[in-house]
Amino acid sequence: MKRFLSSLTGLLCLCLGNLYAQEKINQSLIVDGYIRSTSNLQAMNPGNPSATASLNWFENTARIRVGGNGIGAAGGLDIQTTGNRSLMRLLHNGKIGIGTSTPDARLTVNGNIRARELKLEVANWPDYVFSADYYLPPLAKVKQHIISHGRLPGFQPASHYQQEGLPLAETSRLLLEKIEELTLYLIQCEEKISALEAKVNQLQLRKKDE
Repeated sequence: MKRFLSSLTGLLCLCLGNLYAQEKINQSLIVDGYIRSTSNLQAMNPGNPSATASLNWFENTARIRVGGNGIGAAGGLDIQTTGNRSLMRLLHNGKIGIGTSTPDARLTVNGNIRARELKLEVANWPDYVFSADYYLPPLAKVKQHIISHGRLPGFQPASHYQQEGLPLAETSRLLLEKIEELTLYLIQCEEKISALEAKVNQLQLRKKDE
């Protein structure tokens, strides 16, 4: 037996049984099999030309929304939990938010990230520190910079990182640059110590000969 609905206005709870493949509602819905929801399954178009339609699956108070209603006029994907708290949101521009509904980068995570390994694309790796023409500032100049600014040369103030975040690739480059500079300072110190030891040994030999 065929069951056919030609028009639908307002809000209606509808139970569909065995439908044939060509049966349609307003020529826009074909059901082959069954649609089942134990709570609330919605497909809605708010009628706003600036918004796209959205599809909602409700389970208790958690839901998955596909479309633009409440996500943005250009559409997206939103996974929410109790209290409409966003677990993950994918915007139309490709930005993904985990634990936040307003991602401001390709991936924005409001929480901790755990991984076995993280690889970053880097350029201008600081092997240049060991070049013969690299300018190694005197330690007295570095000391003066620390006294004046309260940080090593090349780094931003703490307030900058607190507001903007820490650029991991650039910070790794700067840290290695400082480690390599420190290595050069240690080499210089060792050379000076060796030269002083040689002079002390010469003085001791002269004293013995007297």
